[in-house]
Amino acid sequence: MDVKRGGKGVSGTGAPVNLTKILEANKRIAEYEQRILRALVAMTQETPRKEHGLLILLGDYYGQDIDEFAYREGQNPLVGQEPKYIGDKDLGEFLRQLADPDRDGAIVVDRGAGQIAALDILCDSDIKIDIEPGLGMRHKTAAHISTTPRCIAAFVLNENWTAVRVYKDGVQDYVYKKER
Repeated sequence: MDVKRGGKGVSGTGAPVNLTKILEANKRIAEYEQRILRALVAMTQETPRKEHGLLILLGDYYGQDIDEFAYREGQNPLVGQEPKYIGDKDLGEFLRQLADPDRDGAIVVDRGAGQIAALDILCDSDIKIDIEPGLGMRHKTAAHISTTPRCIAAFVLNENWTAVRVYKDGVQDYVYKKER
């Protein structure tokens, strides 16, 4: 379904806007968000081997085109490996392996294909950004990165695996806390 208004596409560029493709993309993004959230919430039902959280960024990160980030070890450890996707059946186990102090960078997911595009990346943060008192730099980083144009959502699993938070547009959009 293409939509035109006054001879120009809704986008204002003159090209027709394909609403079907937009709706399909939005549905796919919502599915990726739910899969990430379900995997992180499932992790809250466990006790971590080593206390360490996760930061997952979902956005427009096409393959290796993520210049705004630096790799913790100098290069993306996924290069030359079998691609990993949010839809993989072993996503939960994969995330458990990454929740380790030796792998302290963020996980970047491309919303186009749901592919995990990079691991162990370092992100700029704004220490002045407002977050809930008592939360640390992983949460400040998530809130800050979620304000950037390419980021759709930033997910944080806390260090003792008792809470998951989602940040969008610089604010906490969702929080799950494990019942005690």
